[in-house]
Amino acid sequence: MPEDAPYAGRMATQDGAATGGARLEVTLTDPPRGLDVSIEVRPGRTLALLGPNGAGKSTVLRTVAGLHAPGRARVVVGDTVLSDVGNGGRASWSPPRKRAVGLLDQQPDLFGHLTVRGNVMFGPRAAGASRRAARTFADHLLDAVGARDLARRRARALSGGQAQRVALARALAASPRVLLLDEPLAAVDAPSARELREVLRRVLDGVTAVVVTHDVADVRALADDVVVLEGGRVVEHGPADELLAAPRSAFLKDLLEHDDGADDLGPAPHPAPRSAPHSAPRSAPSQDGRRPVARHAEAVEALVAPALAGGAPQAVRVAELLARAAGEAALPARVLARDARAAVALPGFDNSQMDGYAVRAADLAGATPDAPVALPVAAPVPAGTSPPPLRAGTAAPVMTGAPLPDGADAVVRVEDADPPSFSPTDVVRFTAPVPSGTYVRRAGSDVAPGGVVVPAGTPLGPPQLGALVAAGVPEVAVAPVPHVLLVSTGSELVPASEPLGAAQVHDANGATLAAALAQAGARVTPRVVPDAPDALRAVLADAPPDVALVVTTGGVSAGAYEVVRQTFEEAWFGHVAVQPGGPQGLGTVSLGPRRVPLVAFPGNPVSAYVSFELFLRPVLARATGAVPARRPTGRARLAEPLDSPPALHQVRRGVLDDAGRVRLVGGPGSHLVSHLAAAGLLVHVPPGVARLERGDDVDYWEIR
Repeated sequence: MPEDAPYAGRMATQDGAATGGARLEVTLTDPPRGLDVSIEVRPGRTLALLGPNGAGKSTVLRTVAGLHAPGRARVVVGDTVLSDVGNGGRASWSPPRKRAVGLLDQQPDLFGHLTVRGNVMFGPRAAGASRRAARTFADHLLDAVGARDLARRRARALSGGQAQRVALARALAASPRVLLLDEPLAAVDAPSARELREVLRRVLDGVTAVVVTHDVADVRALADDVVVLEGGRVVEHGPADELLAAPRSAFLKDLLEHDDGADDLGPAPHPAPRSAPHSAPRSAPSQDGRRPVARHAEAVEALVAPALAGGAPQAVRVAELLARAAGEAALPARVLARDARAAVALPGFDNSQMDGYAVRAADLAGATPDAPVALPVAAPVPAGTSPPPLRAGTAAPVMTGAPLPDGADAVVRVEDADPPSFSPTDVVRFTAPVPSGTYVRRAGSDVAPGGVVVPAGTPLGPPQLGALVAAGVPEVAVAPVPHVLLVSTGSELVPASEPLGAAQVHDANGATLAAALAQAGARVTPRVVPDAPDALRAVLADAPPDVALVVTTGGVSAGAYEVVRQTFEEAWFGHVAVQPGGPQGLGTVSLGPRRVPLVAFPGNPVSAYVSFELFLRPVLARATGAVPARRPTGRARLAEPLDSPPALHQVRRGVLDDAGRVRLVGGPGSHLVSHLAAAGLLVHVPPGVARLERGDDVDYWEIR
């Protein structure tokens, strides 16, 4: 098995060669179970096998896998007969281990004493793969199912959803030609089921698979075709979209009638209607009432991104952007709102790609090493000059980027000529012919006049500005810089540098988030208000007219002075499954006649900053062109153990030590601002993990 063996969305043969799946044909009769069916699955398609309990669905899968022997059966995968019994003639029955059929059951049944990686390596190792090849293939598969971060963990320490991801990777590691899934999501919680469904949707693309399920969401997300069994017989079959739109069998009609999970097919929150006061995207909570981190990030993006994209484009001169970059030692973060079109061709004229001799290709047609062609040397052509036409039977020294003289149609590199340098000489010799167009950059070969040189939606970085200048573009239309009203709430807060009174603290949140918002490309108007709804309303009433987003800190929890929650009662307030940063709010607020998004963060400084990094910074950065929109990521071993609440996604602060290990900075507390200042990493511990030991791998984001 090669080290670059395929993994996601495709099967693999035993030697690692990719294949799109094989045709599956199943015919079986099992009188004790009242089963008499014939099913065909075309190559690369996923069949949803539906029916009431006892209809025989699992028996079909077990027969294909070689785990059940009915009275009569014929199972064919591709051109290989796996089972042929009870049909007359000589019976044949391949054992399960030789069938190249993978089975994923409701229960993962992993080897608890092995690591996750060891479980996935088991099949390839048993098939004779080297340890290195099996490890590489296992890591590819764990990446594909989103479980690479679990590789070093013991299987017995996994949650249900994590274990099922690993079981899927293990099934794929055996390089099956057909994959069978028997209610693979039935034993996991709803949020995990939704995430796993997305994994399966990706992995099953182009794979021959059969999925037994009672969930319409699985059918909608995964199936190309549907077969319905009732009473041991096929009562309905056809393309999934047609049968879901017009079911014929009583079972499928009843299943669709009682389907309450059609909106659980993927991340599709939508921004609230502008006419709905203080409304926000809603999404299903996790089992303990907390919203998953990914779900909340989707909700924030769905609410905020359209508001950031709604402003009128602004015209800005390219020279102004360059002057600001030089004067401020930073490039303004801007995104093109319209295509920028070239005013001139690039290149503007035919020019030489190399230092060499401009020639007519026809003059060198007969050149050979034994009979070189000697040409008189014409006047040299340096860059920035307009050369005279090249006379036939001559060669002109030409520099890189210099115009090609009229009449010349090729360039010979100087090192390929005799002499191989621009030494004073009247004659130069060539020992080989040269095709027309060799080392010639044609006018307009990069972009023609009027062509798009930088498309709309592109952040303006150094390469883009260089292209605009080269193409003679004087002015571009850019998306407006979003204006954010940042409101720190709390009667104890004092703005930066002002003297403190009794029981007062400086507004660290305002300072941290104002800088973070600016770094993400936003303009910021900071305000500090006490825990009084009237004071908060007054700040909103006095907001600048172009504010596109309101961000608050504090006042979102369950205390007696939660001013944001008390002021915007119709917004969504709840807990996200993250530490720190659990309490969150999301909605819209009135700024005069307009409604703009409200993103409400908790008040502890580390919680507010972590919330910004997780939920808001990516949305802002994509809208403004700040780079990177997502922080650089990495994975390294822990220098020390850590504990984490297993129900939460914990975000710790850390640095990389001299050995490249992650060393934690401070504890998990949300008030440790000096430790946050000392950190260079946000260290991510996913849900389901109660403890990581020294040497375990962790993922991190770089924050400086």
